[in-house]
Amino acid sequence: MKEVKDLLTLLDLEVIEENIPVREDVRFIQDMLGYDPLYLANEGKAVIVTSGESSQNVLEILKGHPLGLNAAVIGSITSRFKGVRLKTGIGGERVMDMLEQEMLPRIC
Repeated sequence: MKEVKDLLTLLDLEVIEENIPVREDVRFIQDMLGYDPLYLANEGKAVIVTSGESSQNVLEILKGHPLGLNAAVIGSITSRFKGVRLKTGIGGERVMDMLEQEMLPRIC
Protein backbone atom coordinates (compact mmCIF):
# COMPACT_ATOMS: atom_id res chain seq x y z
CA MET A 1 0.00 0.00 0.00
CA LYS A 2 2.88 2.38 0.76
CA GLU A 3 4.27 1.87 -2.75
CA VAL A 4 0.95 2.89 -4.30
CA LYS A 5 0.75 5.98 -2.09
CA ASP A 6 4.34 6.93 -3.04
CA LEU A 7 3.56 6.51 -6.75
CA LEU A 8 0.43 8.67 -6.51
CA THR A 9 2.46 11.55 -5.07
CA LEU A 10 4.58 11.53 -8.25
CA LEU A 11 1.65 11.66 -10.65
CA ASP A 12 -0.83 14.42 -11.36
CA LEU A 13 -4.17 12.68 -11.83
CA GLU A 14 -7.55 14.27 -12.42
CA VAL A 15 -10.61 12.02 -12.10
CA ILE A 16 -14.00 13.26 -13.33
CA GLU A 17 -16.68 11.98 -10.97
CA GLU A 18 -19.48 12.05 -13.55
CA ASN A 19 -17.45 9.81 -15.90
CA ILE A 20 -17.11 6.97 -13.39
CA PRO A 21 -19.59 4.26 -14.41
CA VAL A 22 -21.78 3.37 -11.42
CA ARG A 23 -24.97 1.38 -11.93
CA GLU A 24 -28.16 3.25 -10.99
CA ASP A 25 -29.16 0.69 -8.32
CA VAL A 26 -25.72 1.01 -6.72
CA ARG A 27 -25.87 4.80 -6.88
CA PHE A 28 -29.30 4.76 -5.20
CA ILE A 29 -28.09 2.57 -2.31
CA GLN A 30 -24.85 4.53 -1.85
CA ASP A 31 -26.75 7.81 -1.74
CA MET A 32 -29.29 6.40 0.70
CA LEU A 33 -26.59 5.04 3.05
CA GLY A 34 -24.08 7.87 2.54
CA TYR A 35 -21.29 5.70 1.09
CA ASP A 36 -18.71 6.86 -1.42
CA PRO A 37 -18.41 4.17 -4.15
CA LEU A 38 -14.74 5.03 -4.60
CA TYR A 39 -14.02 3.57 -1.17
CA LEU A 40 -16.18 0.44 -1.35
CA ALA A 41 -14.93 -3.05 -2.19
CA ASN A 42 -15.45 -3.85 -5.86
CA GLU A 43 -14.71 -6.76 -8.14
CA GLY A 44 -14.26 -7.06 -11.86
CA LYS A 45 -13.00 -3.53 -12.48
CA ALA A 46 -9.72 -2.31 -13.92
CA VAL A 47 -8.04 1.05 -14.29
CA ILE A 48 -5.99 1.25 -17.47
CA VAL A 49 -3.54 4.09 -18.06
CA THR A 50 -2.82 4.90 -21.68
CA SER A 51 -1.68 7.87 -23.73
CA GLY A 52 -4.30 10.43 -24.68
CA GLU A 53 -3.75 9.63 -28.34
CA SER A 54 -4.59 5.94 -27.92
CA SER A 55 -7.35 6.22 -25.29
CA GLN A 56 -10.24 6.17 -27.77
CA ASN A 57 -8.72 3.17 -29.55
CA VAL A 58 -8.37 1.27 -26.26
CA LEU A 59 -11.92 2.26 -25.30
CA GLU A 60 -13.32 0.89 -28.58
CA ILE A 61 -11.49 -2.41 -28.05
CA LEU A 62 -12.83 -2.71 -24.49
CA LYS A 63 -16.40 -1.84 -25.52
CA GLY A 64 -16.16 -4.52 -28.23
CA HIS A 65 -16.25 -7.20 -25.52
CA PRO A 66 -19.41 -7.96 -23.49
CA LEU A 67 -17.54 -7.36 -20.20
CA GLY A 68 -16.32 -3.95 -21.38
CA LEU A 69 -19.62 -2.38 -22.37
CA ASN A 70 -19.43 0.15 -19.52
CA ALA A 71 -15.78 1.06 -20.11
CA ALA A 72 -15.14 4.81 -19.87
CA VAL A 73 -12.38 7.39 -19.84
CA ILE A 74 -12.67 8.75 -16.29
CA GLY A 75 -9.74 11.11 -16.10
CA SER A 76 -6.35 12.23 -17.27
CA ILE A 77 -2.80 12.88 -16.18
CA THR A 78 -2.20 16.61 -15.82
CA SER A 79 0.64 18.82 -14.66
CA ARG A 80 -1.31 21.01 -12.29
CA PHE A 81 -1.28 19.12 -9.01
CA LYS A 82 0.72 16.40 -7.27
CA GLY A 83 -1.69 13.64 -6.28
CA VAL A 84 -5.20 12.64 -7.28
CA ARG A 85 -7.99 15.19 -7.60
CA LEU A 86 -11.66 14.44 -8.13
CA LYS A 87 -13.69 16.94 -10.16
CA THR A 88 -17.15 16.71 -8.61
CA GLY A 89 -20.49 16.75 -10.37
CA ILE A 90 -21.22 20.25 -9.06
CA GLY A 91 -18.01 21.74 -10.42
CA GLY A 92 -15.83 21.59 -7.33
CA GLU A 93 -12.63 19.68 -6.70
CA ARG A 94 -11.35 17.61 -3.82
CA VAL A 95 -8.24 15.63 -3.10
CA MET A 96 -8.79 11.88 -3.25
CA ASP A 97 -6.90 10.44 -0.32
CA MET A 98 -6.02 6.79 0.19
CA LEU A 99 -8.48 5.00 2.45
CA GLU A 100 -7.05 5.04 5.99
CA GLN A 101 -9.27 2.36 7.49
CA GLU A 102 -10.48 -1.05 6.37
CA MET A 103 -12.69 -1.15 3.30
CA LEU A 104 -16.27 -2.21 3.92
CA PRO A 105 -16.56 -5.96 3.32
CA ARG A 106 -18.30 -7.40 0.29
CA ILE A 107 -21.66 -8.99 0.92
CA CYS A 108 -21.95 -12.02 -1.33
